Amino acid sequence: MISYKHKFIFIHVPKNAGTSVRRAIRPELRTPMQRLRDALGRPFGSMPYHHSRYPPHSKAQEYERALGAQTFASFRKFAVVRNPWDWHVSLFAYMQQTPNHYQFELVKHFSFDDYVQWRCDEDPTHQMLYLLDSSGANCVTDLARFESLSEDFNTFMHSVGIEARLPHRNKSNHRPYQEYYSDKNVEMIAKISQPDIEAFGYQF
Repeated sequence: MISYKHKFIFIHVPKNAGTSVRRAIRPELRTPMQRLRDALGRPFGSMPYHHSRYPPHSKAQEYERALGAQTFASFRKFAVVRNPWDWHVSLFAYMQQTPNHYQFELVKHFSFDDYVQWRCDEDPTHQMLYLLDSSGANCVTDLARFESLSEDFNTFMHSVGIEARLPHRNKSNHRPYQEYYSDKNVEMIAKISQPDIEAFGYQF
């Protein structure tokens, strides 16, 4: 999501309150015609809140390629990050609770132990993958932490001159993340999440 008016890019890392952030700042990114169509609603139809050129979970490098390196460098980059052990529990719960998720059929009968084993062996991922520019550097200039989201979000919005309220959407239902982990799983997730741990200083 890009705000040309306020000169920032929001990089939406999955399961880090990105849907809530996008909904909160959506009105500030819209043209007068889009606002009119939103107000009229059906049968006129509301406009999508992200341009199809930039899907919701576009990585920093995808924005950089689309905009060009010089333009990309001129924008502030805002993202939300989260404790990686908590992040994986949220991913797991969301995948199991969302039938239209592209990996729902794969994981719907998994235990969390199954998920960790599969994730580490077959599809390792971490949050920094979304935040690296073409040089491999973390390009985020403004970081919010999931654990202090409201405060960090308000600080950033104030800095760019936006008044916005943060709703809570796409919440997955799960117990406190610590309850899911064995000692073995803690170490397995730590291994694939090392870039996040090093960049953001998280501990289990």
